[in-house]
Amino acid sequence: MEATIEAAWNAVSMALRVSSHSSGHWLRTIVQRYSEPQRHYHTLKHVHSLLALSSRYATRLQNHDAVVLAVFFHEYAQPNHPHWSRHEYGAKWWMELSRTLTNAA
Repeated sequence: MEATIEAAWNAVSMALRVSSHSSGHWLRTIVQRYSEPQRHYHTLKHVHSLLALSSRYATRLQNHDAVVLAVFFHEYAQPNHPHWSRHEYGAKWWMELSRTLTNAA
């Protein structure tokens, strides 16, 4: 299962031209987040299942990479801000990754 997750992350990282250092850092962080002991549904198994669905329907998707990124970040972290939804918090982390990519370019 983790090999599939790693392969999907590496493919999208390569498509986005993420450095191997940054890609490895973000993959380790993502795996760590989805492996947190308090998680019962939004786990690596959930990520794996969604990646399998995205692969199954890849030919029907306009932007498969965007869907893969959404899979990785949709439940990335629990919000520590009382007015943010989990999805807004995931978007916050996606923006952090975007800044990392922009600064690396």
